[in-house]
Amino acid sequence: MRPANAVSHVHGALLAKQATHASRPVDFVEADILLDKASGKPVMAHPPATSSDLTFEAFVQRFVDLALKAQEGSSARPLGMKLDFKDPDAVAPCLRTLEAAVAQAGAAWRHPIWLNADVFTGPGGGPTKFNASVFLQQCQAATLSNVALSLGWTTGVCDMCMCMYTRMYVCI
Repeated sequence: MRPANAVSHVHGALLAKQATHASRPVDFVEADILLDKASGKPVMAHPPATSSDLTFEAFVQRFVDLALKAQEGSSARPLGMKLDFKDPDAVAPCLRTLEAAVAQAGAAWRHPIWLNADVFTGPGGGPTKFNASVFLQQCQAATLSNVALSLGWTTGVCDMCMCMYTRMYVCI
């Protein structure tokens, strides 16, 4: 296992071209997810954007394709995904899509998955949209392996002297 500071990632892969054309080799792709209110489907977008050319289903299918290609003898290492949920309504359908993708890839699936949501109110942050207990229950109920939970805090812009993470935030 490599040290954490040696792991590289692409942040905010929200468009189809960003998810497939990284400018350098990376270990993780971080992408934000919300529910497109018009279609009712999860998409890769970060507020204030509300739509994207990349649905969550298409995003995950690229990981299935990578897994199956690696199984055929490609030397590509497993690419991790950090899924940053911005909308609580997107969690359940995304977890179902992930379960189906992992089942489709079978033993070839080796991609680590991080499930992230801002479930706590942090310094200078507004109230969270997530109920922490519900998010945890949804994640625990999913039949996925090689998953890590990444529980975050809401943040905001404020006077830095007044808005600092303290031990209280870490010891929740």
